Amino acid sequence: MSNKFWEIINKADNTAEIRIYGDIVGKKSIFDNSSVDPISFADDLARLENRPVTVRVNSNGGSVFAAQAIANNLRTYKGATTAIVDGLAASAATIIVMAAQKIIMPIGSMMMIHDPMVHINEAMNEEELQKYIDMLKPVKASLVASYLKRSNLGKEKLAAMMKSTAWLTAEECLKFGFADEIQGEVKPVVNGNILVVNNLKRELSDNEAREIKNKITKQVYLQVKTQKEESTMHDDIKKMLIGVCNAFGIKTGDDAQPVAANVAGVAAPMVQAPGNVLAMEVVNKGGVTASEPVQAAVAAERQRIKELEEADQPENTLVHRIINQAKENGQKLSDIQAVLDIIKDEQKGEPGGQEFMKGLVKDQLESNSNQVGASPAGNLTDEQRDAAKADYMVSLLKNKYKGGRV
Repeated sequence: MSNKFWEIINKADNTAEIRIYGDIVGKKSIFDNSSVDPISFADDLARLENRPVTVRVNSNGGSVFAAQAIANNLRTYKGATTAIVDGLAASAATIIVMAAQKIIMPIGSMMMIHDPMVHINEAMNEEELQKYIDMLKPVKASLVASYLKRSNLGKEKLAAMMKSTAWLTAEECLKFGFADEIQGEVKPVVNGNILVVNNLKRELSDNEAREIKNKITKQVYLQVKTQKEESTMHDDIKKMLIGVCNAFGIKTGDDAQPVAANVAGVAAPMVQAPGNVLAMEVVNKGGVTASEPVQAAVAAERQRIKELEEADQPENTLVHRIINQAKENGQKLSDIQAVLDIIKDEQKGEPGGQEFMKGLVKDQLESNSNQVGASPAGNLTDEQRDAAKADYMVSLLKNKYKGGRV
């Protein structure tokens, strides 16, 4: 099909879109290209052969029974299903949206839920009218059940909202569980008593028009407020970064020259900061992007810490202490690997490892660097022995690498 209101589009990535941009009816006339019926929907859905499908909805609603039939088809579809409210999902259209596995609403889009209604075009007595009233009760119960599968609102709250007719923004739908994600933006406009959103028009009562105008005004205010807060946040981050750069000798003014920085044990390469360009710049929404040399240094530091943590054995006091010392001293895993291998040999009971460790303990005790008395090694507690081993190894490493810097 290829009309404006009801359309199925095959995508190049083996997914598909079904657009419901019209009223929902039980049976469509051959002359009607502006409505959606269950038979057309079921036929088109079957032809997709369980490919992922996105149902885009911009509809005032229509027949509740037709909508439930379409929703059942969507709910039993074996492929992945996503519903996107492209402007308005009102009345029966919300039933279809609820049937998707994932619901996305742009900022400015809305849902409207209300009690089911019946249109009567003939004269009826009290008994005949009562039959319609009795029929509407189970219909409302089915609608509430459909919303409860999604919403975090209780049954009574939902029923009360439907009775008073609830117009819900994307943010409210996300809060109440009617939507999973807010993505994109549409611009709703209320002109008199007419709501226009993404080319769809809906007539409103006076109260509805006032309510929706207030929601739109509040939404615009929150967007402007958020933008101002983000702008302020960017300025605060810039000030913070300037302070950090200055603390480490990185100039950020017009007279900035290439400087070297060594932060947290990282021997950083030369940082070029000409003109008013900071060594790190604030971009996008609160994010920071460093210059390429700084990025490389940060990446190297993260890799160093990652390798050390992967080699750590928190249950082994000796290994754990050596790893922590290596982190603080700026050493790499390769710098202490030989020592870790010896510890492994000792744990395995290999003679070479045991003899080496005994020598380490003996030298450490004789140096009194850990304030351990001249007691024989055999009288030490396990904790003292591990501390002696670790301190001695660390002192060797410090001496070898001149304070731990590489």
